[in-house]
Amino acid sequence: MRIIPVVDLLGGLVVHARKGERNNYQPVKSVLSSTAEPVEVVKAFYREFKFGELYVADLDAIQGKGITTEDIRRISKVTPMELMVDAGVNNTVAAHVVKEAGASRIIIATETLEDLKTLPEIVREMGSSKIISSLDLKQGKVVSKSPHFRTLSPSKAAKTLEEMGASQLIVLELTRVGSESGVDRALVESIISEVGIPVLTGGGVRNISDLAELDEIGVSGALVATSLHTGSITARDLRSFLS
Repeated sequence: MRIIPVVDLLGGLVVHARKGERNNYQPVKSVLSSTAEPVEVVKAFYREFKFGELYVADLDAIQGKGITTEDIRRISKVTPMELMVDAGVNNTVAAHVVKEAGASRIIIATETLEDLKTLPEIVREMGSSKIISSLDLKQGKVVSKSPHFRTLSPSKAAKTLEEMGASQLIVLELTRVGSESGVDRALVESIISEVGIPVLTGGGVRNISDLAELDEIGVSGALVATSLHTGSITARDLRSFLS
């Protein structure tokens, strides 16, 4: 199973994402870095853990304030980690902007997907291997700008995203993000049973036991942030788990 650290960017800083309540996000406090400056946090992740991938969420862009590629470019230049980036992309032009800034893979999230026709268009333009879909949920309900998508069950929405051509699927229960409340095993299992593409998940991972549980049910990758910053998951823990 892949372990993928997350940096949530807001106002030029890495913030502690918690339960999707973005108005309350504060600069992250971490045992790994003395600052919330993005480049320094990313350097700390790689220095301590030697991760191969990094999930970057541009929360300003996701909230409709426009894509600012400066931080993505800076991050891509200082780390060998491959970047998967969620910058609220919902058209091919924005997808190219994010790719050119340094993203190895582009996340197309249901939260910012306005039209169901958009995802297949982006897949055709960029190639399926470059596109990861994110199934964004709040209390088990699909979060989307598309009225039709909001009517779907999580399992049906996941199958639809797969059929539209995404190469991987992230299942993200926003109310669990940063909460250290544990993973929603039943939800993730139901999604895995519905689709044939790799499933990644995030939100609530507390420790190695949670990672082991996700591995047991067939999750391909786990997104983690809070547990790394608090020291609940250490480099030694991960080395032992992955070996």
